[in-house]
Amino acid sequence: MKRYTYHYQSIIRLSAPVERHYFKLRCLPCENTCQRLVREELQLHPVVSLHHDKDTFGNRIQYGHTLEAHDAFVFTSYGEVELAPYRLPEEEPHPMYREESRLAYASPEMRAFADRLALNRIASPRERIIRLSEAVYQQMAYRPGSTGNGTTAVEAFGQAAGVCQDFAHIFIALCRQQGFAARYANGFMPGIGFTHAWAEVYLDGAWIGADPTNNQLITEGYIKIAHGRDAADCPVNRGIFIGQEVSFVNAEASGIFLTDIKNGIVVDEGEEIGNIVSPLTGQVLHRIVAPVHGYLFTIRAYPVVYEGSLIARIHKL
Repeated sequence: MKRYTYHYQSIIRLSAPVERHYFKLRCLPCENTCQRLVREELQLHPVVSLHHDKDTFGNRIQYGHTLEAHDAFVFTSYGEVELAPYRLPEEEPHPMYREESRLAYASPEMRAFADRLALNRIASPRERIIRLSEAVYQQMAYRPGSTGNGTTAVEAFGQAAGVCQDFAHIFIALCRQQGFAARYANGFMPGIGFTHAWAEVYLDGAWIGADPTNNQLITEGYIKIAHGRDAADCPVNRGIFIGQEVSFVNAEASGIFLTDIKNGIVVDEGEEIGNIVSPLTGQVLHRIVAPVHGYLFTIRAYPVVYEGSLIARIHKL
């Protein structure tokens, strides 16, 4: 295994001081059959508490809060890992990685684009994956600022421009349309000081890495942080805070949002405003309570939510 060092810093500057900042991060590398941690450090400013856990995909998460007023939030992740060739054996991928997801689904135009590639004439599944990556790379222009965190594969494909997240989403959507199980991954790649997004495709009993932004299958050198159906499942940073007297409440799980509360009322701190339940079992995945006493002026109407979806906004009284 080869040894690599990484150093990543994110500085989030706020337009006005905020307080009671609750955050969730995914900024430490995972461990798997081709990636071993040698050492790691995580520094945050400001911070009062920090805890470690895993999400439903098995990704490492770091979460905590700070109560003091601040106008910037800084986290720095650095360390050293040992990497083997990029291959993650798994008996059988979860069926969800073959289905369309919130940000990675194919439009009729994308399906027609894939049809024109005549992939059915390519016997080797590996070569079909390579051809898809090449086609996305040739179709798309890398244009920072042209898309946002919530941009879908369809939207990015429609403007033929985006960033690594968009390239990955389009590629994943097309892979799934061709019958492959595919998922989104993020982390660090050699030579850049910021996070990068790529895809993993299930082939011959293992997940292999594919980076359509750089038109290559991944051999080694990429340090993985997390994976999910698409970027909505594994953002590097997410949180809620109170600032300018408004508190934002976001979902901490994916599922169905149920509530009988309407906006335009006053809620007490700790009062339940809804639940996110599993669409399969009905189990409550996230009990949502008001973080402050205030005027509830926004409440989500659409029931399907993903981790990080906006649920409510409350004006503190």
